[in-house]
Amino acid sequence: MSEPLHVLVIPLWYPRSEQDVDGIFFQNQAQALQRKGIKTAILAPMFRYLRKETASILTGPYGFARYRQSGLDIYAWRSMYFFPAFRLSTSTASAGCAPV
Repeated sequence: MSEPLHVLVIPLWYPRSEQDVDGIFFQNQAQALQRKGIKTAILAPMFRYLRKETASILTGPYGFARYRQSGLDIYAWRSMYFFPAFRLSTSTASAGCAPV
């Protein structure tokens, strides 16, 4: 008999709790693979943002964590996101068109 297929999903973001909807697409896809008999695990970065979560910067957990959520094995790296959001200015990029 052949070995079962193993898949490691590495999303850009992932739900931190059962109620969280951030990254729910990745969770749903991993659960669909699991229902098809494919052994599935998640390797997820979980960043705190300085502007949004200032209270948890000193109190929240950091580092590697392994747990089970919604029937999936989650391997999470909890860290701080220090870089501000980068936004491309559309007022200076004309891409060959006349400026508006």
